[in-house]
Amino acid sequence: MKDQELSKIANIFLVGIILYFFIEAFYNLIVEINAYVFMNLSEIISLLPILIISIILIVILVVSFNTKKIVVHKYRISLIIIIITVVRLIAQFISWTSILLMLNFLLLFSGMIFFNEMIILTQTRENYLNVNELIAGLILGLGIQFIFLIIDISSNITTNFTKLIPLIIILICINTINKYEYFPRNLPSLSENSRNQNGKKKISYVHFIILGVLFLTGIMWFFNPMALSAYGLINLNYQNTELLFPWISYGFTYYILIILITAVAAFYITTRVLLQLNKNMIRIFSIILGILFLFVNGLSILFIGVPRSSLATIFFTFTTIVNLFFLVYYILYLFNAYSFNYRLRLLFGLIIFFMTILIFIIIQVQVLWYEYISLLINIIILIGTAGVLMITCEVKNFSKISERRDFNLKFNRKSTGYLFIGVFIISSTALGVIALQRRPVPPASENPTFMTWNIHNAIGVDDKFELDRLIEQIKRQDPDVLGLNEVDLGALKTSFIDIGSYFAHKLNMYYFYGYTFYKHYGNVLLSKYPILNAEIIKLPLNVSSAEPRSMIKANLEINSSLWTVYVTHLSTKKDDRIEQVKAIVNEMNESTFEKIVWMGDFNFEPTDFEYSLINSTISSLNFTDTYRKLNTDPGYTGHFDDEFEPQKRIDYIMCSTDLTPLESEVYCSEASDHCAVITQF
Repeated sequence: MKDQELSKIANIFLVGIILYFFIEAFYNLIVEINAYVFMNLSEIISLLPILIISIILIVILVVSFNTKKIVVHKYRISLIIIIITVVRLIAQFISWTSILLMLNFLLLFSGMIFFNEMIILTQTRENYLNVNELIAGLILGLGIQFIFLIIDISSNITTNFTKLIPLIIILICINTINKYEYFPRNLPSLSENSRNQNGKKKISYVHFIILGVLFLTGIMWFFNPMALSAYGLINLNYQNTELLFPWISYGFTYYILIILITAVAAFYITTRVLLQLNKNMIRIFSIILGILFLFVNGLSILFIGVPRSSLATIFFTFTTIVNLFFLVYYILYLFNAYSFNYRLRLLFGLIIFFMTILIFIIIQVQVLWYEYISLLINIIILIGTAGVLMITCEVKNFSKISERRDFNLKFNRKSTGYLFIGVFIISSTALGVIALQRRPVPPASENPTFMTWNIHNAIGVDDKFELDRLIEQIKRQDPDVLGLNEVDLGALKTSFIDIGSYFAHKLNMYYFYGYTFYKHYGNVLLSKYPILNAEIIKLPLNVSSAEPRSMIKANLEINSSLWTVYVTHLSTKKDDRIEQVKAIVNEMNESTFEKIVWMGDFNFEPTDFEYSLINSTISSLNFTDTYRKLNTDPGYTGHFDDEFEPQKRIDYIMCSTDLTPLESEVYCSEASDHCAVITQF
């Protein structure tokens, strides 16, 4: 392999790795803000030191790398790679959420500084990297993110132990590249080239707003296979339990394949064909693709309340292809049509890019969470905003830009080809290994053990987001059937992780996800027994502003008998709970009241009116409160006091009278703001 090709491979790989760290830091920052800041808003004064220190560190970092007297040009890329290396390595071993918050702020802004310098580099030293190879590096970074996602679903989390060995190898690789490619003696000064590159028009600040909106759109949706998998039939649920390799049916692995193929195909088609067309053809194609992009995403609103279906899977597959193709095309067009060779403008542009993301995240949290509407509404808002801004910018400038034919469409095809093929090989190998290793584990005893736990989206009373802590504690109890409440699937506030899939992945259990609203939040049923069928039943609401609720109803084959299991999380509003209890009891009355287990967070106490409804609404239905039958203590499970001791009993495992509970206990942990209830039959 020629030295030039090897150099190109190294530089594209470096861009991909830094993008991966950038996305990872973004994911973790959202989790830590949700777990630490949002959970402690009542103590905002105590948060100020953390936030102030973070801001001071960021200002020092940004000012230092944009002041020649502090860090001269030729040292900048080399030094920022070292900073990213050190900060990322420290973050791997830190468990304090407040410190992780600062470290990920630093990683995020260090990544922005790196890309600031690399964009300048593509404009002034194309022998290192040109703009198309820079975009190829971004696609490679997406592929690296997906590799970790396949290996371990929770790989978005910085401290994930699975990452330790790969991380060390990656850090050694990028610092080796740093030594040979960017060490000061090897890199000429990257002082600003003030001339207008090839007469190109300067990139505008509006374009950085567009890029910020598109980045957040991609992170939340198009590059988030977890969110996409919420809408189709290809997730691991009762319909997939007979597959030879059950774990290959995770919906996100399907979308990973679609995303990678589309991104690579879009890159080659755009650079080799589309941007080589004449002015009029580029204009026509851009208009058609832009209209298709807006139209297809507008249609997605039709699938907000639609149950999972094969039609939804086909539609969102097509949407993913259209969106990714458009994004890759537009970014390649942008970087080839405009000049970024203005350091101060680029710096302010990246700050605008970050502020745009921050503003729209705040809007997203307000609209999505507090109004309980679909994630798709937020995506449509983002796409509509980007569409209006793109039309405003490009219609005015398009004719002048495309007329000059000054696009730089050269790139090292061998280098990009080797790296893309490598990503596909590693992804396929990782998927094969995981599929072969994962098998549902059969129950160890003939006496099935049931467990219910409101996991608070894996945020504990200590404000830490830790999935593996919950996993280890569940493994100690070794339930055969597990019901979980407050479980996210591909949501922004929990790092886009499919928490239900992750639990199934780690516990080797079948599962069914029962969303309550916008398909990304709800309940999960996990089982060592095959799930014969399952459905989501919506529960009534009297209070219009209350959070929507639903219930999982599933049939399990336990010891050659058919058991019916219900998992639910009832409303915090008393009027709603009364109606929901009546609806659930009526649902159960429609079939034979035998071998029924009803569990979850009921949000009422044994002294409340709702509790009395359970055995009085319909005389033929008599439930056994398994914990109360076997224990005399209160068995509190929620509403922790300042000493982290529960003060109310609101979580239950109920059963029909033909089932005999043998043991029942309450298990408390700082991993959640609820205690678990465990019953063996």
